[in-house]
Amino acid sequence: MFLKTVRWVLVLLILFIFVACGSSSSGDYFITQTGTLNDSKVTGVSYRCGSNSGLTTADGEFSCRSDSDNIEFTIGSVILGSIKTTELKDFTIYPADLVGVDRSDTNSSEVVNILQILQSLDSDKNPNNGIVITEAIRETLGKIDTIRLDINSTTQADLNATLAEVGRELIKVDYAVAHYEDTLRYEIGSKIDTVPPAPAITTQKSTNKNLTPITIYGERGAKIFVDGSDSTINIDNNHTAIINLDTTGDDGYMSFIITLQDNLNKMGDELNLTILKDTVPPSKPTASTYPEYVNYNSVNVTILGEENATLLLDDRSVGTIHNGELSIDLNTSGSDGAKNFDIVLMDLAGNRSEPLVITITRDTVAPDKPTIVTSSALVNGELPATIMGEADAKVYIDGVSYGTIDSDGKLNTNIPNPSLSYYETLYIKQVDLAGNESPTLSFTTTFSRIALSSTVTYYIPQNMTLIRGGSFDGEGIIMAYQSDEVVAGSVIKVTLNGNETLKEWLNRMVSNINGLLNINSMTQITQQQIAENLGRTGVITEYSLQTRTNIGTVDLISLMLNSIIGGTLSNLPSSSSSAITSNYFNVIFSLVKESSGETYLTISIVP
Repeated sequence: MFLKTVRWVLVLLILFIFVACGSSSSGDYFITQTGTLNDSKVTGVSYRCGSNSGLTTADGEFSCRSDSDNIEFTIGSVILGSIKTTELKDFTIYPADLVGVDRSDTNSSEVVNILQILQSLDSDKNPNNGIVITEAIRETLGKIDTIRLDINSTTQADLNATLAEVGRELIKVDYAVAHYEDTLRYEIGSKIDTVPPAPAITTQKSTNKNLTPITIYGERGAKIFVDGSDSTINIDNNHTAIINLDTTGDDGYMSFIITLQDNLNKMGDELNLTILKDTVPPSKPTASTYPEYVNYNSVNVTILGEENATLLLDDRSVGTIHNGELSIDLNTSGSDGAKNFDIVLMDLAGNRSEPLVITITRDTVAPDKPTIVTSSALVNGELPATIMGEADAKVYIDGVSYGTIDSDGKLNTNIPNPSLSYYETLYIKQVDLAGNESPTLSFTTTFSRIALSSTVTYYIPQNMTLIRGGSFDGEGIIMAYQSDEVVAGSVIKVTLNGNETLKEWLNRMVSNINGLLNINSMTQITQQQIAENLGRTGVITEYSLQTRTNIGTVDLISLMLNSIIGGTLSNLPSSSSSAITSNYFNVIFSLVKESSGETYLTISIVP
């Protein structure tokens, strides 16, 4: 006590020197002193000291400038009290200091009110390990009528009503006083001891052992009695002691009476302790559906299991099962590969379940571009195809799922016939189990099943029979088909000139054809239509055409191609059958530029 007084005198002397001699053109100099609020260390109480304000720390500390007149402490709208800085004894503030009475005066109703409020609002209801006021408590008390909570005049009934609004019960007066007197005895050397110890406190409620260690909190120096018998164990200077309870026997509830006796042989009220003995471990936990392969860093999984069991993830507590479940995040970051997670449930008695092992494979590598092999003819109006790629990857054609690549790296499927279209481009990609997407394969098919290049093939539309066909300088194909009438068609790969548009190029080619010697007239019968979809841009139009003499459809297309790109036909019969000659035709032109940059012209002729 003497040393504390000397320390405070020195602080006041320093303050006097700073205040009397510290003035200059730049202003006065002040120092900041740190103090503590004590009934146990009190955390989370608001304070204001001059220009300084804040919350008391985990050690009960607050800061105050030397030029401050007053320090005030509050919890929400409840004013605990204030004190002038000139009245501070050792910069440690006890509830009695806020009232202005002697620190050992535990008969003051104002002191008792402060003690009851602080201890009743403690977050874990155990002032022996410190008093913590939470933000939720401060916010709720900030909304309550302050007149009813005047520390100097409030009644026990008012305190009970106020605490009920924050879901708390008011601690008994003797219990609050017992804790405060214990603090005074051990911190300032007071001899005061007017009431028996408060009841012992413990959080232990379950066990799976025959001899169960229990941590008891209570008044320092008090002796612990179990079922009326002296345990010979005393509470230590940290407010704790460990006793062993005999919990042999079958599983079930067991009752014990714990009592504390102080140094003056005053016996406190009983703690009726019920311990549940439980030696049965929880069932193995289960998990909601979760992905086995991912390309991202975290997977949320819902674990199902025993109520109130602690969930251990890789032997680390991550939460408690509530309403039968708990959602957790599994860390899948890092390098690619399989990642294992051990999940165990531990019940209140300490029994552990069988582990649930969750394996998730991280895969951030996209599959290669798929490849495709198609058959030589339609089957039931569909194009049989084999898609080749990564095993277990899903295949999408034009955004529609067609199935999954098998273990041999293949998917056999059928692609619907585009019917009236003489060709179409299919956009094919594969998506692996982790969700990685491959580059897209652009695959173009037309009316003939003969390959033009590695990425362009042709198939036969429904109800058509091929009667003759051939190639055109390796850049185009001409085919003739027999239906109700004879139909001929061609597909050629063309090159646009500079910035020439599809429409301009097609108009120029039609003009060239119209100038051929054997063409009598060529009349447009449908307006040009611009088509844009799935990376394709096209222009389509239809003409009626009259020749000067009868000619076969294949020979007519040959003339047209000669006027467009020049060259000679090969692998075609040297003469046309008279059954497929005419001098009146309908001609459909379709010019399409693919996303790959290649442009194709399709010509279809019907006599």
